Amino acid sequence: MRHALLLGLFIGVGLTAAGTAGTPWIVGLLGLEGSAARMAEQYLGTLFLCMLPLVFIPIIDNALIGMGNTLLPMLMQLLSLLINFLLNPLLIYGARAAEHAPSDAVAPIASLAAHLASAFGLEEGLGMRGAALATVISRLVAVLLGLFCLLRLYRVRLVGAGRRPDFPLMRDILAISAPTALSIAFYAGVYWALLNLVLTGLGLYIPYVAFHTTLFERLIAAFREPGNIGFLMYSADAVGYLGYVTIMLLRNTSLLQSGFLSLFVTTSLLIAIAAIFITLCLAFHYYRRLPSDGSR
Repeated sequence: MRHALLLGLFIGVGLTAAGTAGTPWIVGLLGLEGSAARMAEQYLGTLFLCMLPLVFIPIIDNALIGMGNTLLPMLMQLLSLLINFLLNPLLIYGARAAEHAPSDAVAPIASLAAHLASAFGLEEGLGMRGAALATVISRLVAVLLGLFCLLRLYRVRLVGAGRRPDFPLMRDILAISAPTALSIAFYAGVYWALLNLVLTGLGLYIPYVAFHTTLFERLIAAFREPGNIGFLMYSADAVGYLGYVTIMLLRNTSLLQSGFLSLFVTTSLLIAIAAIFITLCLAFHYYRRLPSDGSR
């Protein structure tokens, strides 16, 4: 346990140094601009400066789980979550937390946070830095509680007289844990990308599938016209391919100098607005045109 925490200390210091220096690069990689970029830099910069509790908490959790205690890590995470929930409005908004309550359900928490902020003289909140500090403080409480339980309940000795760090043992711990940590980091990046791409693609693909598999056939059947959905399907696909070819032709022109990300976001919003408007118009149109023999 002592060596795992010592290795976590080295990793935490390294992440603090690298993360603090690389925060602007990370924000740029996310494609953020303006106020969003500024808030992201404030949040990540503060988080990286206080990285040690975030590194220690999974070490302590897994140590307790390895000792057969799964209840205590869950209670520690629950306590950390509750503290984070209370500290967020206190540190972000300060004494004005009650004014920013998003709903009546959290208004009592926001009022309590505002009173505590006034008591401690925190009239103005810390903004996104406060959000990062709330996360760090809540994890720090969980770390201290976990260390107390390890020392008192399980008699774990973190400091021993005359005992030097066993660097070969630390190397073995790192060799075992590094592949798992890297795989988690890899999947976190993959899921972040998929969250944007898949959800946007899903929103575009669901209407496409609905028209191809259901609505085209229902329209032909409702109007009792002889034919099949082949022509309608190919017409819809042709429009999609035409849009793709258009983007490929314009990729090197001045129209796309702002980048594909802004084009992607803008086009997605415009398509969503246009699709909603067209759907409402078609619903009204076909409601009046469909035969009124109970088949609506």
